[in-house]
Amino acid sequence: MSLSSEVGVGELTARIAGLAVGEALTIAEFQASEVRRWQVRIDGRGTPRAKCESIGLAALRRDGVLSEPELDRFLAPSDLRQLLIAGGEAGGESPEADYAWRLACRRYSGASRLEGGAASVDEQLGDATARVPLSQRYELCLLERDRSGRLHVSPQRLFERGAKRGDTRAFRVYCEPSGPAGTTFAVMARDQAGHTGLVCMASAKVNPGPHTVTATLQRPGKVSFGGLGVPLRQETRKWADIRAMVPEWLGGSGPVNLILAVEICGSERLVAAHLDRAAQLVGNVASSAEGPVSFSLLAYGAHPHNLRVDDDPVAVLAWTEPYQPVLAQLSVLRRQAVDRPDHYTRAANIECMLGQAAGLLRDGHGGVGHQSSGARPVLVTVGSRVPFPAWRDPVTEILPCPGHNDWRGFLQRLKDEHPRMTFGAICGGDRGAEAWRLLGADATADLIVLDAWQFATDLRLLRPPGEHVPFPLVDR
Repeated sequence: MSLSSEVGVGELTARIAGLAVGEALTIAEFQASEVRRWQVRIDGRGTPRAKCESIGLAALRRDGVLSEPELDRFLAPSDLRQLLIAGGEAGGESPEADYAWRLACRRYSGASRLEGGAASVDEQLGDATARVPLSQRYELCLLERDRSGRLHVSPQRLFERGAKRGDTRAFRVYCEPSGPAGTTFAVMARDQAGHTGLVCMASAKVNPGPHTVTATLQRPGKVSFGGLGVPLRQETRKWADIRAMVPEWLGGSGPVNLILAVEICGSERLVAAHLDRAAQLVGNVASSAEGPVSFSLLAYGAHPHNLRVDDDPVAVLAWTEPYQPVLAQLSVLRRQAVDRPDHYTRAANIECMLGQAAGLLRDGHGGVGHQSSGARPVLVTVGSRVPFPAWRDPVTEILPCPGHNDWRGFLQRLKDEHPRMTFGAICGGDRGAEAWRLLGADATADLIVLDAWQFATDLRLLRPPGEHVPFPLVDR
């Protein structure tokens, strides 16, 4: 009736840690009125999982006697080396349970005995599974914004294979404003083949901003996070649903250089409308943007194509300034609108404006000597006329730019040299013209009817309503 050996919590931990995928450690436990079969398996994330099934002693009787074949059918151990029989005899309270225990000891003499003591099988398994070292690396699901402004998953290493209960790891994250459910801290396991799977998730309404977080391995399958100022609660939403909430772009964050290029040729009424729309956009962005925004202002007119009149160069009136000087310059231009002569009315110096903007961005400074500090450039063109062609257009017969500047070439150069750059157009003319379609590649609006908030949102200057970031970001 003797068993091969006795197993304590240390040996139980080692046996669980040594289980291969698909193997099960079985523990037979005998209670006064039932037999319990505990099975411990390692899931696909390397986490030990214990499952308990029970059967009443009455169900094991045949002809009024406890049946050994029925007991064997219920316990069904595939390998006696992976079978433990819990405790000692059930005691005088249940002679039938005592008989079942002795029957199992005789039937499975090659099995081991799980040490008894005061702890139940449930408690011993809880302790042993918590002690098992990690068999897969744990990572935290973080997001990172690339140079183009797109968000990508960037896993943060937490614990390597072999890590044990109580191990800690400190790191920094940045939390963006989150939705009603809060920011989710999702732990993933990565096996040696590089495959990942969800281990656990917890969420809370964390204050936006940088945080120094301490992760603590509580047991395989459970990691806690401290340093956030609020406790995390277990997340019950589906992983796929949370992942689907990640926006493609992160709007309204990061430094931005908003470049306004305003057409100042034409009638007083039209120029005033151009300037008013530019001022409206500046005011809206300045009051609502979450991230730092600097403002630049270029004013362009039209080549006169008159030998008696000097050319009208692009004026750089502000570069990476606060919004107040830009609004002041726009007010000055509005007062001067009535005094500006207009010698050629079919086009405006958009091509020269694009060349000027490309040169300023390439040099990293503007006419007022301020550094752009790596801010994402956003070009908003406010006007009504089309650009001058590099050479005389035989279809429209618009005269060429005297410097033969190619607006398409400068526009492409801006896109090539500044992949994160976005382009918006507020047009009082033909919005379907090729130039205005390209100038408004990311956002376009009519001069008369402008939803400045939506326009700024399309340019990723402001955060769209309801856009939340469900995961923390890498804090660089």
